[in-house]
Amino acid sequence: MKEDFSPYLKDVLPAIFKMASLQPKIGLQGSDQIVDLVDALKETDNGDGTTGEAKKVQVHTDEIEEKDTAVQMLAVFIEECGAGFAPYIEEASKILIGMLDYAGNDKIRSSASDAIPYLVKSAKEAGLDQPSLFNMAKSYI
Repeated sequence: MKEDFSPYLKDVLPAIFKMASLQPKIGLQGSDQIVDLVDALKETDNGDGTTGEAKKVQVHTDEIEEKDTAVQMLAVFIEECGAGFAPYIEEASKILIGMLDYAGNDKIRSSASDAIPYLVKSAKEAGLDQPSLFNMAKSYI
């Protein structure tokens, strides 16, 4: 697929980047406002007027499924297109790194971490110089 599909990335990736960048909103019972899912999960109100530790909650919604699917598709495109994906590495890096600590769903964090090594491999195949590769890998770590 590599060389054959790479010319089409410019047409396909904007939609995938948009899906991967979705910021799910959630409404909480007893509140009239809609907030970012991540912000809602950071709430530490115990319900009795006291605050405590943030609770680990896994949320599964259609938007989160779309986000995860987009990240998985991105990983496939990066892996399969190799050097052909090089023009999109910076934008993909920003999206994937932002998802490494996504609080809403473990699956998204896992999918993002699975995709990052393919970015380094793509950059290496594209002939990125050694110091830039090291800086790239260091930023991922």
